[in-house]
Amino acid sequence: MPLPSGCPPNASGAAFHVPGGTLSILLVRATEIQIPVAADRGRQATATTKDGWTVVVLSEPAVPGQEPPYADELGRLAGAVAARS
Repeated sequence: MPLPSGCPPNASGAAFHVPGGTLSILLVRATEIQIPVAADRGRQATATTKDGWTVVVLSEPAVPGQEPPYADELGRLAGAVAARS
């Protein structure tokens, strides 16, 4: 599915429907990261790969104002993806 927040130039990403909303994962150059997320629209976490890229994991709820899916796991997910990249 397309990324709900769009994919920045020179980035790669994927989005997945999950229970309660959407989970997106992006890989961007650290100097190019600008992915604003409104507090009521979602949450995000980042981690850096060994090559200096930034992994962004973004969680957006299906209904604005509700808790985004996997909100408490975003840091762990970003770290796990960065470690494999």
